[in-house]
Amino acid sequence: MNGPGALESILARHPAGRRDALVPLLGEAQAGRGWLTAEDVERIAEHVGVPGEVAWSAVRSTGGLRLEPPGRRPIRVCVGTACQVHGSNTTLAALESALGVAAGRTTPDGAFSLDAVACFGACGFAPVAEVCGSLRFGLVSASVPELLAELRPARAGEPDRRPREAAE
Repeated sequence: MNGPGALESILARHPAGRRDALVPLLGEAQAGRGWLTAEDVERIAEHVGVPGEVAWSAVRSTGGLRLEPPGRRPIRVCVGTACQVHGSNTTLAALESALGVAAGRTTPDGAFSLDAVACFGACGFAPVAEVCGSLRFGLVSASVPELLAELRPARAGEPDRRPREAAE
């Protein structure tokens, strides 16, 4: 999505005043750019007929919605029931600590973004995370240092050790 015209095109496909369309519209608006602007949130709230505070609350409470650009190496950790039972909360906490950002944020250098999501539908392989677009199964907190070493850019003169889809 590039600019207000794209948002208006999305809104034109959805009837105005449908409060139940709030979260789906936020997700659809984010899909094109990878994040939502304040103007997006306010315009969607207006379109569906809810106060801006309601839309902002939905953004803050809905996993995966972002208010800043995602990092070049996105990491999304499942916090659904099966993954939580198998330790995804400690994995998420380890990633937050190692990256120095909370879930829903991007590192200051733009290298990583970290998100908590409800479910990937791969509960039998819990805990699950999506790393640079690929699912990783059994990602536990003890494997966080190795994962980040794999994803970090190589130093000058060293081979690039990141997965092909993560390399720039």
